[in-house]
Amino acid sequence: MVFPNPTTDVLQLQLNKVYDKMNVQVLNSNGQIVKQFMLSASNQTVSIPVQNLAAGQYWLRLQSGEEKQVLQFVKQ
Repeated sequence: MVFPNPTTDVLQLQLNKVYDKMNVQVLNSNGQIVKQFMLSASNQTVSIPVQNLAAGQYWLRLQSGEEKQVLQFVKQ
């Protein structure tokens, strides 16, 4: 789950468990990767700064091992 949605500067990612390594990609409405980083989540809530993104619709692609998830959010 991501919140607040829509967001203006920081997106909070609520994970269902702690991950040692997670690949995080932010994709724009054209499917282009606009941000990518590796995440070590020692707790279940992670802050992702998005203030430098243009306003619009985005997808957050998360992958850790075989687990994959895609979440949608709106940047105002």
